[in-house]
Amino acid sequence: MDAFRLDRKVAVVTGAGKGIGRGIALCLAEAGADLVLGAPEDIGHALVFMASPAADWITGQCLYVTGGL
Repeated sequence: MDAFRLDRKVAVVTGAGKGIGRGIALCLAEAGADLVLGAPEDIGHALVFMASPAADWITGQCLYVTGGL
């Protein structure tokens, strides 16, 4: 995954609360991107995950946006 590093890059992911959007957000975070997460339907899923011990490996910055992007 070193060839696909996104350090010092910002990724905007809509629908990050669940499903494919969540999976994409996790992959981008693992690659080192700072995230802007939008979950217009329910940001709660993303917030619960990011506050859980399962997200401890994520070290970048993250901004949550509700109401769509």
